[in-house]
Amino acid sequence: MDASSVQYCRQSPPCLTAWSLGCLCVLIVASGCASLNSASNKSKSDPTMSTAANRPDPEPPNTIFKNPFAKKPPREIIDPELGLPEYDAALVKYEKKDYEGAAKDFKQVVKKFYDYPVEEDAMFMLGECYFSDKRYAWAQDAYDGLIKKYPSTRYLEKSTRRLFSIGAIWLNGDGTAKTDELLQVSATDVTDPEAVKRKELPTAIPLAPNFYDKSRPLFDTPGNALKALKSVWLHDPMGPLADDAVMLTAIYYIRKHSYRDADHYLDILRREYPKSEHSQTAFVVGSYVKQINYQGPRYDNRDLIDADDLIHSTLNMFPNVPDKEGLKAELVKIRERGAERYWERAQYYKGRMKPAAETIYCETLVKEYPDSEYTKLALARLKVLGPKYWTGMLDQYPEVETAEVPSAEKKSPSVLPKLTPKKSRLTAPPPKGSATEDPQFPSRRGRQVPPPGKSNPPLETLPETEPTDEDRPKSDGDAPPIRRRVDDPEFVEGQTGGGIEQISGKDEVGRARP
Repeated sequence: MDASSVQYCRQSPPCLTAWSLGCLCVLIVASGCASLNSASNKSKSDPTMSTAANRPDPEPPNTIFKNPFAKKPPREIIDPELGLPEYDAALVKYEKKDYEGAAKDFKQVVKKFYDYPVEEDAMFMLGECYFSDKRYAWAQDAYDGLIKKYPSTRYLEKSTRRLFSIGAIWLNGDGTAKTDELLQVSATDVTDPEAVKRKELPTAIPLAPNFYDKSRPLFDTPGNALKALKSVWLHDPMGPLADDAVMLTAIYYIRKHSYRDADHYLDILRREYPKSEHSQTAFVVGSYVKQINYQGPRYDNRDLIDADDLIHSTLNMFPNVPDKEGLKAELVKIRERGAERYWERAQYYKGRMKPAAETIYCETLVKEYPDSEYTKLALARLKVLGPKYWTGMLDQYPEVETAEVPSAEKKSPSVLPKLTPKKSRLTAPPPKGSATEDPQFPSRRGRQVPPPGKSNPPLETLPETEPTDEDRPKSDGDAPPIRRRVDDPEFVEGQTGGGIEQISGKDEVGRARP
C-alpha cells in the first residue's frame, strides 16, 4: 500500500462520522413529526381527546423524541360532564352488586379521565366496591389514594369511617363506628391484665404471608390496622372518629404490654382531644401506664413525676371519678418511691465511703418525706454518722450517745503505733551525687535512702510524734529552712498549712533564695 492510500484511510473516518450524524438527525426529526401526526389523528377520531391538552396521556405513543419547536395548543375549558357515561355504567353494576365488574370499570374511568372531575367520584366508588366485596386491603389503598390526592375531598368523612371500620375489623372488632368492646379499658388492664377477660387480639407473624383470607392483607394484619387508624386521625383530626382511632390504638398497645407506645397515644388524646368521651379514661389509665414505665430508683424519675401530676389533675378535673380511694393510694405509693430514690442515693455514697454526701441525702430524705418508712433508716444512719457530718438542714437531729474514748494505757498491744506522716513537698531535694540519693534512680529527686552500712529501723521503733526540723536529714549544701507567715507579702500563693509555712532555702531550679 502506497503513502497516498494510507493518507486517504486516515482521513476517511471523520467524513463517515459526519455523514452518519446527519442521517441520525434526519431520522429524529422524522420520528417526531410522525408522533405529532399520529396524536392529531387520534384526537380527531376520539372525541374524549379533544380536551386532552390539560392532562398527560396515560399511554403516549412514540413520545420519546419530542419536537421542541412545536407550538402548544391553547388551554381549553374542561367539560365537567366528560366521563359521566362510563361512570354511570359502572355505577349500575355496583347497584346490581356486581362488585368485581364495577371495580374494573371504575378503575378504567380513573385511568382514562386523569385529573378530570369524574376521577374523584370514581376513586371513592372504587374503594366502595372493594369494601363491599370484603377486600379490605384493596379498599384501604383506594381510600388512602383518594385522601392523598384530594385532601379536602367531599368524601373525607365517609372515607375515614371506612378506614376506621377496616382497622376495627382487623383488630377483631365488629366494624361499627363505636366498637364498644374494643374501646373498653380500665386500670386493671394495666395492673393485672390476667384478671380481665377481653377479646383476643389478632396474632400474626409480620413476615408470614396470608393466602387463604381475602379480607386480610398479605402481610402484617395488626400493623395495617394501626396504619388505617392513623389515617383517620391524621387526615381528619377534627372528625367524629379521630379520638376513637387514637384511643383504639392506645388500647391495642396496652393489651400487647407495649406501655411506652400506649403512653405516647394516651398523651396525644389528653392534649389534642380534651373534650373527648375518652379523656377521663386517658387520665386514669395514663397514670398507671406512667408508673409501669418507671424503671426504678437508679433511673430517671420523669415518669414518676408525670404520674403524680396526672393523678392530681384527675382528682381536680373529674371529682366523680370512680375508685377515687384507689387513686389516693397510688399517690402514697408514688411518694414512697420518691423516698426510695433518696435512700438509694445515700446507700450509693455510703459504698463510696463519702459520709458528707451520704449525710446530705439522708437529711433531705428526712425533711422531704417525714412519714416514709425510709425516714427511720435515714435517722438511724444519721445517728451513726454523728454531728461531725451534720449540715444543719434539720431542725431536730437524733440523739447521739457519747462513748468513752479508751486511753493510751488501755490500748491493745496488737494496735500499731502511729506512723510518721509524709514529708512536705517543700523540702529541698538532695543534690546529685550525694550520699542520700538513690544510685539506681538518680532522676527521682527527693528519694531518701539510708547511708551505707545502715538500714531502716524496724516499724516498732518509729517515734510516735512528728519529727522536728533538726531531726530531718539534711544534705550537703542545703540552706536552713526559712519560716514565713501567711500574711507576708512575699508569701507564695498556693501553699497550704497553718499560720507559718516552711520554704526551703533553694528555689525550684536549685538556686539559693535571697
